[in-house]
Amino acid sequence: MEAVKAHFSRLLLGVFVAFSCTACDRVSWPVSRELCGQIQIVDKQTRTVLKDTDLLLYRSKSMHTPCCSDSDRIADLRTDPTGMFNPGKLDAGRYFVVVKNSPQIVFPIFLEKYYDGGKCSLNTVFSFDRNTGKTEQTVTILLRPST
Repeated sequence: MEAVKAHFSRLLLGVFVAFSCTACDRVSWPVSRELCGQIQIVDKQTRTVLKDTDLLLYRSKSMHTPCCSDSDRIADLRTDPTGMFNPGKLDAGRYFVVVKNSPQIVFPIFLEKYYDGGKCSLNTVFSFDRNTGKTEQTVTILLRPST
C-alpha cells in the first residue's frame, strides 16, 4: 500500500509541475480597440518616453507562444518626437510591439476588431518596468463637458 501511495504522490507532483510550466509560458493578451500610443520605460520612480525609437510589429499565430517564434514580422515602426506610434490599419488579432534595440521589451496586445489606423483616441501608454520586467498598458479617456 505504501508503494502505491508513493507512486501516486510522484505522479501528482509530475502532473502539477507539467501544468505549472505550461501556465508559465502563456502570454497575457490585454484587449484593445486600437493599437497605438506612447511607450515609456519605468526605472524606479522615473519615467522615460521613447522618442524617435525603432519598433517592430509582429502578428502572432498562437495565443500561447511568447514573442516572436510563432509570429510574422509585419511592420517596422518608429515613435515620433513625442513618443507616439501608430502602425496604421490592422485586422483584428494578436500582436507584439517590440522595441527594436531592446528585444526584451515586448508588449502583447489583442486587437479585438479591425483598426482603421486613424486617431489614437484611447491615449494608451505602454509601460515597461526595468526592475520587474513587467509590461502594462494604461488607457486615459478624456471627457468633454457637455454644453
